[in-house]
Amino acid sequence: MRDIEQKLSSLLERKSHVTETRDRLAKSIDVRFSGTADWRQLADPLDWLDEQADAWRTHFADHSRIIEAIPGLEKAVAEARADTAAAIVRFDEIESQAKAWEQGQIQLTNARSGLLGGDAVEAVVARNEMTLSQCRQALETARTAAALGRENQAASTARKEAADQEAKRVVQDHLDRQGRFHGRLAELAIEEEAVAGAAREGQTAIDKEVEALAAIDQACENAAALLAQRQEDLVRHDQTDPPALSGDALAQAVSEAKQADEAAQKALQDAQFILRRDDEVRTQTTKLRAELERERTAARVWLALDELIGDATGARFRRFAQGLTLDRLLAHANSRLTDLKPRYELQRAPSGDMLIQVVDHDMAGEIRGVHNLSGGERFLISLALALGLAEMSTGRGLKIESLFIDEGFGALDGASLGQALSVLEHLHATGRRVGVISHVEEIKERIPVKIEVTPVARGRSELSVISG
Repeated sequence: MRDIEQKLSSLLERKSHVTETRDRLAKSIDVRFSGTADWRQLADPLDWLDEQADAWRTHFADHSRIIEAIPGLEKAVAEARADTAAAIVRFDEIESQAKAWEQGQIQLTNARSGLLGGDAVEAVVARNEMTLSQCRQALETARTAAALGRENQAASTARKEAADQEAKRVVQDHLDRQGRFHGRLAELAIEEEAVAGAAREGQTAIDKEVEALAAIDQACENAAALLAQRQEDLVRHDQTDPPALSGDALAQAVSEAKQADEAAQKALQDAQFILRRDDEVRTQTTKLRAELERERTAARVWLALDELIGDATGARFRRFAQGLTLDRLLAHANSRLTDLKPRYELQRAPSGDMLIQVVDHDMAGEIRGVHNLSGGERFLISLALALGLAEMSTGRGLKIESLFIDEGFGALDGASLGQALSVLEHLHATGRRVGVISHVEEIKERIPVKIEVTPVARGRSELSVISG
């Protein structure tokens, strides 16, 4: 509060001093222009006084130059008279020479007409200039095409190197997986053709194999139950009296029973082998499915990238990168547009990758095209985009220290003009050099350092630097 009171006291003293100075200058002006005009009653007395002061300065400067030039002019007149006498003598000599030169010119004109085929000199010059302009345009087009070709060649070389490295990595990865696959087949004693056949037949064939193995398991369980029953029958049979069979009949029955038992044992061994083989196949299938899922997961990123940027010409990736850059530019521009015109917000149009549309917050978020805005509003949006581009470039390691604006302020209303000038003054305060070309008087008053261009006689102009 004490600091503020001190500043207020200082400002009041300055105000009193300025008021006294103003009154003293007004009285002095009244004395000097009392008989000429009542300057206080004019619509814009300040502009009238500036015009009178500029006119006086111009007349005073012209008067001083004339006074200083008089001695030199008198000397020049004396010298000119002497030169005139000598020039008269020289004129007679030159006149005789001129006649001879006229004859020579006629001869040369006739010779030139023959060389130019009867065409006028202006037509020949115009035709040569047109040919030269066409050649220059062709040269510039060729240079542009050469630069574009060099850029495309560098980009193609980089893509080729990246593709070669990726191809080497994929080939090496394939060889490693193939080696692990054959090693695992050798460990499990499975033929590669069997795995390939199972893969070709698909999940349906595997499900049928599972059902068949389940049927074999059931048959094996039934056979084991039947064998247990037969063993129980054998025990009960041993506990009973000897059978009625004997001799050859008994031997024949025992032989048949042995054959049936051997057949049952063989069937049991075959079923057990099939079960073990099925367990191994199921284990291998589970591992292959897990490895397939891992490979699909690893490839999902590359498939997504291929969907996003995969294009033989690179146009899709270029549009994607340009879209990201445009999003960053719009973010920086919207931060500036909030200070310049909070009513509007810029966003990318959904109908095109590089189109810009305007959101009007004062109209419930209505979407408007840039061409539907007024000239002043388009100027503010252009200024916000330019400032956003400068900030975005600064963030990439560059530093744009200068900003030049040529006209465009005349279409702004008072509030918009004040906001635009406040943003430019903030940029100037942060170290940016801001140059403005304008005829708007309010801008002239708010800019401390100005370069004024004053037209003088015969198409010439004078520059003057004004500070304060």
